[in-house]
Amino acid sequence: MTVEFPFVEVTDIDVVFGGIPNYDSVLEACPQEFYESNRFSSIASKWFNIGLDPETDLAGYAMSAKSMEEAIMQRKYVEAWLGSFRPKHQEKIAVTGWLLSLMLVEPEKT
Repeated sequence: MTVEFPFVEVTDIDVVFGGIPNYDSVLEACPQEFYESNRFSSIASKWFNIGLDPETDLAGYAMSAKSMEEAIMQRKYVEAWLGSFRPKHQEKIAVTGWLLSLMLVEPEKT
């Protein structure tokens, strides 16, 4: 499995304690558009505040991961960001929104 930036593999301990090995480079690379409200930052904010129900909150989205192993790694990385006390709240939501935009394929418009 190849891991592509901005994702990196994190341990379960990183997820619990918010360890983010590539924190600075990801924060710097996060596009400014994710600091504004958009559908992905809204999903990230809901995940942080009350959690997600994949059946309703992600209805119609597909995963871009090429394997289940990659999808699990990406989810764990996002959870490490959500659980970290290091980023400011706005940075946490922006980065996790950006990560979600890379992980999810939007539904086709009909």
